[in-house]
Amino acid sequence: MMKREQILKDPDFRALKNNKWKVSIILGSLVMILYFGFVLLMAYNKPLFANKIFGIYVGIPIGIFVLVSTILITVVYVIWANNNYDVLVEKVKDKIRG
Repeated sequence: MMKREQILKDPDFRALKNNKWKVSIILGSLVMILYFGFVLLMAYNKPLFANKIFGIYVGIPIGIFVLVSTILITVVYVIWANNNYDVLVEKVKDKIRG
């Protein structure tokens, strides 16, 4: 059984922690930019959303784009977590168990 200090100094644990924060900040920022961008665009450029293209209001495809982008960001996170994060978590757990 590893002590707390040993775990915190372990290179795999540090990589796990750093990678989690990097990915969380990047993907979280993307989602925030998408949503706040949509809200700000809606708040300050209402006439844009009232225009029609091919018989559809412009706001509808923009809203769909925001939703689909958020789903894609979630898919990217799940793929990353399954291929990288979970593997490193198991490696750290194995070291802790001894």
